[in-house]
Amino acid sequence: MSISFDSEEIAQGPIPLVYRVFEAPIHEVSVCVGPTYGSESKWLEVAEFIEHYKLIGVRYFYFTVFNMNEYSRKIIDEYLRTGEIELTVIQAEYKTIDWQFHLLQINECHQRSKHHSKWVINVDIDERLVILDDKIKSVGSLLSGYDTVSEIGFAIRRIQKTEKLPEKYESDEQIISEMEFLKYNVSSPVTWDSCIITGRIKGIRGQLLMLNVDSETLDQFQKCFNMNTIFNNRMISSNISRHYRTSEKNILGSGWLTDPNYKNFSIVPEETKFAEKLKENMTCYRNGVKCMLLLFFLGLATMNTYSYWRDSQSGNTRITSMQPEVIVEQSPSSTSFQCPFESWNQVHSDSVPNENLHMEWIQNNISRRDNILESQIRLLSSFVYPDHISITTNSQRSYGQKVYCRYYNCLREEIYNSSYQSIFFPMNVIRCPRRIGIDAMYYHWTYLRYPDTVAEYVKNEIALFRQYRTTEKNPWIRMAD
Repeated sequence: MSISFDSEEIAQGPIPLVYRVFEAPIHEVSVCVGPTYGSESKWLEVAEFIEHYKLIGVRYFYFTVFNMNEYSRKIIDEYLRTGEIELTVIQAEYKTIDWQFHLLQINECHQRSKHHSKWVINVDIDERLVILDDKIKSVGSLLSGYDTVSEIGFAIRRIQKTEKLPEKYESDEQIISEMEFLKYNVSSPVTWDSCIITGRIKGIRGQLLMLNVDSETLDQFQKCFNMNTIFNNRMISSNISRHYRTSEKNILGSGWLTDPNYKNFSIVPEETKFAEKLKENMTCYRNGVKCMLLLFFLGLATMNTYSYWRDSQSGNTRITSMQPEVIVEQSPSSTSFQCPFESWNQVHSDSVPNENLHMEWIQNNISRRDNILESQIRLLSSFVYPDHISITTNSQRSYGQKVYCRYYNCLREEIYNSSYQSIFFPMNVIRCPRRIGIDAMYYHWTYLRYPDTVAEYVKNEIALFRQYRTTEKNPWIRMAD
């Protein structure tokens, strides 16, 4: 799939479809993890976050990375290897990535999790949902019985995080002493400000990061998106979210410490039983053998060199695609190769669901939130669902703009007379009808190495590459050449 802003112009290079034509979600509860960016090392935070949510029954995680240091990327690669996470990499033209990029992550992850997970917990990496009632064994059982509800809000405690995360692994004792769940316990009272939202994906048409909205605006948003949202007060005694919010001055400032909602701090220790299980998962011995996570940490400590390129070419590929009936289409190309496509890829539709309703919302500026930043538009992902295709982009200022969907076969040849005029809605999402024989898996990059710094904003990709051409620390440019 690709897009263009005029039906006659040359489209961007196409991106592959991501299969989402599932009859039922394959995951009950997953987590959409807020965007990862910044210079702070996050290897321990990533591991603690994943192991924490696994203990309450979550089995799948959607990560979005803007930039990350090489040491932290190793733990991400390890969880990719085990198949527990799905990773979206967004290359940005900005030297500094800040909280405004949450909007891209929220919409992209919503599209990625549709038809793939029944419930999705939307949290940043410093937010942990805790189940306090011993009778509730998992977040799945906590959410059971809410099949007519689209969103559930959980109350939150903000906990002061006063130090930076460790740069590298040193010892087992260091892991215990630096785990956020064990280290920090100066907490605010329970509040509904910035509460955690868990969404039932089937009942949600779009998501928006809301800051300081009044009740009337929120009510209008919920009506337009056909959302049944509950903020469940009776759940406070059985679960809560712990937000380990930094006390340092950063892009959001440290003014939250003087906010009236958070002025009465107290010591709230961790839940003892859960803490012991989490420590065991992070530094465990099983039958006299250290568990794989700790072995990996030890590997980080002893490794002097690490070649991503060697690992990425090792040929160790996970094959998870289905094997349905295959139909062969004769390609119009001069080559004798014929494009195969599966039985699920034989759907043609003439329009997009709810398109007229979306146009009405655009006219009323519903869900409009234009970022102050401008960016060269790049395609991120293309998800195929039973009745439409959604393309996500890195655009933050394209709300309501006309755009053309462009369709390609496995030879990256555009399918004749197949384009469709669509619109950006919400901010960075384009919905397109289905077409028969669209390429599903082709030229899919399984690894992208990050430059140590992100380039200053530039107007074209050639200039972006030129910034790194003079340094030997970035061998990925030779591959681009």
